[in-house]
Amino acid sequence: MGTLEAHIRLSDELGLRYALLAGDPARIGRVAQHLENVRELAYNREYRSLCGTYRGIPVLALSTGIGGASMGIAVEELAHIGIQAAI
Repeated sequence: MGTLEAHIRLSDELGLRYALLAGDPARIGRVAQHLENVRELAYNREYRSLCGTYRGIPVLALSTGIGGASMGIAVEELAHIGIQAAI
């Protein structure tokens, strides 16, 4: 297994390129309703994650908590694991 990022607790072994970002961890459940083949990945502090497919495209969904600081941490760690685009 690749090295886990300190906060989001994910590694580059996921092989994902796209991420959907939600503030509140409770919103991840709502995102899951629109995905197929959903799999919970990690939950550390405000960072809850799952992966699944949307119209055949593998995506990661990650909560980012509240505020710019936690969003900044999430985006930096996502870049470390290979995410190329995030909404």
